[in-house]
Amino acid sequence: MPAQANANVIALQLEKVRDKVPLLYERDDILLTMIQQRGDVEKVSSRNMRLPLQVNPGGKAGSYNADGGDLGRGSGTAYDVAQVSPIFFRFAIEITKLVEYATNGRERAVENAAKREVANGMKQFRAFLDKLMQTAGNGVLGTINSIASTTFTMAVPSGAALVYVGQTVQIYDTTLTTNRGTCNVVACDPINAQTITVDVVPGGTVATFDARYDTPLAQQALIDGPVLIDEGIDNARVIAPKDIWRSILLLRVNTLEAFKMPPLAHNVLDRNSTDLLQDWINSLPGRPVLAPPKISPGGGNYAQPVEVAITAYDPGATIHYTLDGSAPAKSDPVYAQPIKLTGPTVLRARAFKSEFTKSIPVQEVFIVGE
Repeated sequence: MPAQANANVIALQLEKVRDKVPLLYERDDILLTMIQQRGDVEKVSSRNMRLPLQVNPGGKAGSYNADGGDLGRGSGTAYDVAQVSPIFFRFAIEITKLVEYATNGRERAVENAAKREVANGMKQFRAFLDKLMQTAGNGVLGTINSIASTTFTMAVPSGAALVYVGQTVQIYDTTLTTNRGTCNVVACDPINAQTITVDVVPGGTVATFDARYDTPLAQQALIDGPVLIDEGIDNARVIAPKDIWRSILLLRVNTLEAFKMPPLAHNVLDRNSTDLLQDWINSLPGRPVLAPPKISPGGGNYAQPVEVAITAYDPGATIHYTLDGSAPAKSDPVYAQPIKLTGPTVLRARAFKSEFTKSIPVQEVFIVGE
């Protein structure tokens, strides 16, 4: 018989289990703790809390004649009031009864999982409230810069620091009006990559292009790339070669409206950048595109019948128009002279020319005689 080896006695050996469970993820509540230590915490009912505010100083300073001169009149401090609406938060933990049975003694487990989970839940709830107080007050935990499969790269500041693994989050559009859906965070890197990975990407969230600097232009799907939201523009593209009117990227960076891009920290138009982007789009190879025609005067309310002129910017272009709000086609009337409008009208016009891409339609609404 061979000598007894360790493999033959594994069944007799005791297994050492360390009786400490280290925390391997970030769980800070520094801001919440600072607020509580300062005493800036008020207990309220379900009614709004009123906050009196001293908003402007009072009193008028000036020189005067000390030898019996008039002191003049003064003014008083201005006050206002703000209201804070209470919002109720919950933090749910869930365990089975077997977990309690299997871990409620030192002879069965190094920790009582039920008690530990309640303590963990309270600490994680504090960490959640701490993260929430670092937002702008609108519930936005972060902004998605780019998407690769189920991994979101988050915009800095904040990055991925305000979410945690296991959290359920909702994805909204840039205007915070359209809820794309719900997903669960399965991985998070708030230190280096600033990414979060989710179990499933809600519909309408996935970008159709990859505009990262290190991605070759031919692989970015920007040029002639489809868009998820076309803003009502026919045949809209991320970048439409030679077509600045159908290029959604240019449209969104060249506006301060709700659909602007980027949605945050975008309060001033960078004309140099948009001019450069426009020149690049016009330099791309492709079929020339007609500029949309101009309707004058513009739409509005008119007490009397009004004559409307339509002007094409490109020589030789033919303008077709409609008066019912439908998109003009070549089968619709050709504009030849000013159009007299005597009642409510939705006027749309479009330019056509051989060997050119037709223009996008332009529209004006006239309320006449009402």
